[in-house]
Amino acid sequence: HAAVAATWAQLLSLPGVALTCGPTYIEAAAGGDLAFEIGTYALGFDRDGKRAEDRGKYVVVWKRLDGTWKAAADILNSDLPAG
Repeated sequence: HAAVAATWAQLLSLPGVALTCGPTYIEAAAGGDLAFEIGTYALGFDRDGKRAEDRGKYVVVWKRLDGTWKAAADILNSDLPAG
């Protein structure tokens, strides 16, 4: 948990950071304890006097534990070429 929190804290502290994301599809299991979300994101920030931008897609698997939804798995992939 600490490593994930530190990574997000560093990302969100970048100069001029802008992050938007949102689901394009959500499905829940009939039992009500598992769901998944598919969506897209856009990220931008300032680096070395230039604007860096990325966009892509993500998937989050949610699990309900003691009445609270928790992310059980999360992955994102850029739509842009590496470089």
